[in-house]
Amino acid sequence: EKAESLQSSLAAAEEGRASAVAQVGRLGTELGALQEKYEEIEEAIRRSVEEHNSSVESLTAERDAAKARGSELERVRGEMEEAKRSVESLTQQLETSERDASALREEKADATEAIAVLKASAAETQQQREKELQAALAKNDELQAAIEALEKQLRQSDEKIAASESACQLAQDEA
Repeated sequence: EKAESLQSSLAAAEEGRASAVAQVGRLGTELGALQEKYEEIEEAIRRSVEEHNSSVESLTAERDAAKARGSELERVRGEMEEAKRSVESLTQQLETSERDASALREEKADATEAIAVLKASAAETQQQREKELQAALAKNDELQAAIEALEKQLRQSDEKIAASESACQLAQDEA
């Protein structure tokens, strides 16, 4: 009777161990999927930052070129106004240059606005990616803790099984 009781306990412990092993397997698979998601998010953030930096560099170069053209136009405008008093044809060139300067100011304003929009968009994207990354890391930590708890249960089940087997062997030897 004692041997049957120990056999029953052994069977229950083995069922618990099998359940724990299956659960560890499922959690391992889920952890692997989360790791892949984490790596995808990390890569997406890296690409987003690279694209943002490239856009900012390009727009900054355009803005600098517009500033340089604006400075040049200011110099030309001064020369034209001086020549305007003496030459009628230079007056027409000055008017043309002023229209160009206005267009360049608009280009500069557009470029500055585009830079601001891109910076805001990149910041939002980066914040979103960081939130996703933090969520994935938190889930990873939860899964790791669950795996460790299951591994502990598994070790305890193995110890119970070993103790039950030893008790069964002892009971059989006594019988």
